[in-house]
Amino acid sequence: MIIGEPPEYPEQAFASSNSAYSIMEVSSSVSSDGEVVYEEPEPDPVWEEYRKKSDEYWQKRQSVSDIISLISPTMNLQTLSYKLLIPDYSKMMSMSFSPVGGDDGSEMPETDVFADIFKNIIALFAFPAAFLGLAYVRFMRMDVR
Repeated sequence: MIIGEPPEYPEQAFASSNSAYSIMEVSSSVSSDGEVVYEEPEPDPVWEEYRKKSDEYWQKRQSVSDIISLISPTMNLQTLSYKLLIPDYSKMMSMSFSPVGGDDGSEMPETDVFADIFKNIIALFAFPAAFLGLAYVRFMRMDVR
């Protein structure tokens, strides 16, 4: 495979407990205002490493998929129409999948949208132009009598 094997799921996380569910301690304290304040638990380094490798793997996979879809005129036209006609499409497709989310309510600036679709516009016109140029050169080299 071009991008390699997906990362291995950490088995050691389940080896320490004899049930399918593990217990995580969450510490809390009461502030002077009377509100309960929960402290974030410290992340397990094994799971952090797995998440990092998994993110890298899926980014490589998405890059290969994007490159292959640039060759397809149908996919280019579909991507262009989605990104221009559905404003939230660009934001949705550019969000990273993370447990904390990535939706901060901000919209993608217009310059970023046009920069994002520029590769699709170029590919949509470049491939037919290149093949038309090759056909023209081949036709001009033929001996027409």
